[in-house]
Amino acid sequence: MDTKHTPIPAAPAPARRGRPPGATPAQTPAQRTAAWRARLAACPVKTLYRVPAPYSASSIEVYGDPENAWYEWRIVGIDGTIEYDTESQQYGCAEIALRDALVFASVD
Repeated sequence: MDTKHTPIPAAPAPARRGRPPGATPAQTPAQRTAAWRARLAACPVKTLYRVPAPYSASSIEVYGDPENAWYEWRIVGIDGTIEYDTESQQYGCAEIALRDALVFASVD
């Protein structure tokens, strides 16, 4: 009986992950947020719906960019102050944003 074993060859080194040499460093979360806000400021934002909030003197506004199909909703007080804003939900359908706003306002 042969007691000599053949050694198992070493596995090849895994491919290097991450940025290639010479690439710019990754953005911090604050930089990504600032870039997102800059892109948002450049978008033509429209108010699509403005309806009275249930059980309140406030109103619900659904706003967004129809060309890029993102929408948000906010509750605006009678003096124009924003009482609540989804700010970064980015709904794909204005009517769904309106539905969620009505549910939120009626439960609150």
